[in-house]
Amino acid sequence: MKKRFLVIAIAAGLVSPLAANAEASVYGIAHAALTSASGDDSADAMLVNSNSSRVGVKGSEDLGGGMKAVYKMEFGVDITDSGDLSARNQYVGLSTGMGTVLLGRHDTPLKMVQGGFDVFNDTVADMAGGVSVSYDATAAEATAEFGALAQGAGTYTYAGGLVRGENRAESVIAWVSPKFGAIKAVVALVPGEAAPNDGIADGTSIGIMYDANNLYVGLGINSTEDVGLADQTRLTATYTMDALTVGFMYSTSDIGTADDEIAMGLSAAYKMGANTFKFQYIDTTDTALTVTGPTGTVLVAQGYDETRTTVGVDHAMSKATSVYALADSWSEADVTNISFGLKHNF
Repeated sequence: MKKRFLVIAIAAGLVSPLAANAEASVYGIAHAALTSASGDDSADAMLVNSNSSRVGVKGSEDLGGGMKAVYKMEFGVDITDSGDLSARNQYVGLSTGMGTVLLGRHDTPLKMVQGGFDVFNDTVADMAGGVSVSYDATAAEATAEFGALAQGAGTYTYAGGLVRGENRAESVIAWVSPKFGAIKAVVALVPGEAAPNDGIADGTSIGIMYDANNLYVGLGINSTEDVGLADQTRLTATYTMDALTVGFMYSTSDIGTADDEIAMGLSAAYKMGANTFKFQYIDTTDTALTVTGPTGTVLVAQGYDETRTTVGVDHAMSKATSVYALADSWSEADVTNISFGLKHNF
């Protein structure tokens, strides 16, 4: 009951600014999918998921002299299971001819430089999504696999394989530059807010983006003092040739081991009428694989490699509504996802 009242209160708060400010707007995405996960016996499942469904309000006020106040409050909404709300990008800021300064919660600039590379963004095949495979082991099997770290008979779960960097940082101080020709920059400072990380820039993220003549190139760099980000560099590029768009992604992350994690990817999208045919391939090497047992973490295995291949097709039913189908396969985890989704923008 309390959750329902919270949703009603937030909805009322989102609508009320419209009456007072013509610059304000309510927007959102309702997105759900039916997914079949199969491969390892313990991974078999039929799922109905809410895929990054959201509702938000955003707007601005002209303060004169070329200055504007800007704001955004966006919430994730689980439309298929719990109905819970979650925080997405939320901020207040000032915009001038020298750029826009934002205070709040926001995607890091490194995440922003992804551009349009991830053609399966906000689906079960989103490049940030990992895989989790579980199996039931006897005490003898657990001992043979983990030795002295074994936790007896029970369920052991392997999780990993994601592409790092899709972070939404909290307590951000960000500056978004005006566009200089085809180039734009974004800088974010993330205070640690508590000792020993109590400076204004315990974490930093910088993104530089070039966008012109059908070519997009983005370079992002994260540097952190343990504020939830990895030291990371990401380069992405997309190029459009008539109906075909191709993409490339390279990322290297310091995960505290002898070798940096490296992720490389290729993507393609081809438009044919109301249909868009998609392909994506991502290879991740030297990543960390976390194994949990019946009583908690067993180990964090290093040097784990994974490749992921996804194909799919989107069909636009209107400017706001689309349906899609995709098949997503993990080589090492031996998991395949078949997903059918419906998405409506409002």
